[in-house]
Amino acid sequence: MEHVSTISATGTANFSVSDEGSLIYAAGGAPSPERQLVWVDRDGRAEAISDERRRYVYVRLSPDGGRLAVAVDGATNHVWACDLAACAFTRLTFAWDNNYPIWTPDGAYVTFGSNRDGQPGLFLQAADGTGDVRRLTTSNFAQQPGSWSRDGRLLLFTQRDPSTGFDVWMLNRESGQAAQPFLQTRFDESHPQLSPDSRWIAYVSSESGRNEVYLRQFPDAGAKRQISTGGGDAVIWSRDGRTLFYRNADQMMAIQIGTGRELTATRGRPLFKGPYMTGGVGLGGGTGIDFDVAPDGRRFAMILPAEPESLHEIALVENWFTDLRRRVPR
Repeated sequence: MEHVSTISATGTANFSVSDEGSLIYAAGGAPSPERQLVWVDRDGRAEAISDERRRYVYVRLSPDGGRLAVAVDGATNHVWACDLAACAFTRLTFAWDNNYPIWTPDGAYVTFGSNRDGQPGLFLQAADGTGDVRRLTTSNFAQQPGSWSRDGRLLLFTQRDPSTGFDVWMLNRESGQAAQPFLQTRFDESHPQLSPDSRWIAYVSSESGRNEVYLRQFPDAGAKRQISTGGGDAVIWSRDGRTLFYRNADQMMAIQIGTGRELTATRGRPLFKGPYMTGGVGLGGGTGIDFDVAPDGRRFAMILPAEPESLHEIALVENWFTDLRRRVPR
């Protein structure tokens, strides 16, 4: 049968067949996997960043806001950099699967996770695509970069261990030592984001029974505080450290943060809703961050999936077994 509605992510087709041979299905075909990069302002108004549509799964802005790093899904995933002024894309990876790009603080390199050489780890590649890829870590488990300290000395990342789930790890590039676990519990901890002054870490934890956003002192992993309610994921700091943005399902949320002598945080406030991607699947089931905030905090780089074809018709085919025997003779 042709033109049967299909879910592209799983290949599931929307049909059913009765024991007596009646077929019922939703007409519509498969949705397009192509997606678009867009700017979305705080009121939810969207405009295209580029007309080039690809299977984007992650997006992060450079420190100066002039470039994007994106991962593109395919038979193997690859990392690209986009110059926003020229709307020009440069491919940065060419081997194995590569995902979760983030920028180094100076904007000279893109950090990403990869399973290249058969050994998972984190890597650096010059943002202009020149030079060789440099390995930062080596692990038996998938790793996903989270954020750098502003001085480029510390890298926080997520690692998935079968025995402890998602954990937050830290690499000190100046110590010469291997990476060490920072938060490792029986719950999942992911999306570590270091505050601009390196005094706090925002992250996502499942300890309440669902994903919520937490703040914790850094680097001593001291007192923590849950700052989202009703669910929270994919958290990012504003460049001035005064606001935390996170996703709650299809909502973009904002929390005002005060980090004086005592931490203060307002209740999460919804900015807008939209059908934007909320996390590309990675780390064997985890998600990456599929948005970023511009340096001025007024708009967000996001990924807009293609609109699914509206289902206007449910088709019923009686005596379908008879037609099937004709089409597929024994």
